[in-house]
Amino acid sequence: MKSLKKSVIAGLVIGTLSVAGTAFACHGQGFNGQNFARRGCPPFESREAWQASRGGDFAHHAQFFNETPQEIRDKEVEIQKLRIDLRNVLSGNPLDRGKAAELSGQIDKLRQDVRTWRFEQKLNRIEEVNRKAVEDAGAAQDK
Repeated sequence: MKSLKKSVIAGLVIGTLSVAGTAFACHGQGFNGQNFARRGCPPFESREAWQASRGGDFAHHAQFFNETPQEIRDKEVEIQKLRIDLRNVLSGNPLDRGKAAELSGQIDKLRQDVRTWRFEQKLNRIEEVNRKAVEDAGAAQDK
């Protein structure tokens, strides 16, 4: 009887460790490549369904995206294209260092342009909020 209990316990421990080891080896990948390891993602629910319940990937940024001028959008698209080209150059054998450096420089310049525009927009929003606060304070004092 004691050896049966020991065998059952040993089997349960080995089975539990096997399941846990498999989970760690897969890095949280579940059925069809869905990642269940994310916090807040209910088990056995697709990532898309989870994001839809949260308003999607970038829904909270939509108001700023709609205000983005076409020139900045074009630069962002160009960055993505250059990243693909850079990935292709980096995977080539032999490595073309000159082409890789050129593409990296182009990406950096475009990213800096986009960052500068975004920072200017942030400053404009801060000034607008401050101006409204001053106006609201002045209107409250007049009453």
